[in-house]
Amino acid sequence: MSFGLYRGNDEFYCNGVVWGYLLRLAHQYGWEPQGTEGPDWGDEWAPFGDWDGGYVTNDHQIVKAEDAQNMAAALKKALAAGQESLDNVVVDGEPHTRDCALILFSESQASLKRFIKLCEGGYFVIS
Repeated sequence: MSFGLYRGNDEFYCNGVVWGYLLRLAHQYGWEPQGTEGPDWGDEWAPFGDWDGGYVTNDHQIVKAEDAQNMAAALKKALAAGQESLDNVVVDGEPHTRDCALILFSESQASLKRFIKLCEGGYFVIS
């Protein structure tokens, strides 16, 4: 599954593995998820029940501005901690794949910095 994270013309694209890595890395460095706002699909959403606030689907849910900015702050801490910390993300007590770190942090960590910039700008949509 792929993810498009955007606000207006600011956008960041990644696959589900990388998105999961970003969420876990941010959490490991202090981000406390506030939950997303559900998509505004009106009556079309009604058969599915209440929105669960999740981040791991691409249903056009909204990450609120404060939540996004908190995520950016946590990811900046991870970036400042250096490459070794980026390679050592733990998921359920097990190290997460180093491949994600290689994808995000090649080219002078440009991809991670681009995502941080998106988060610093405020809310964004997960699609």
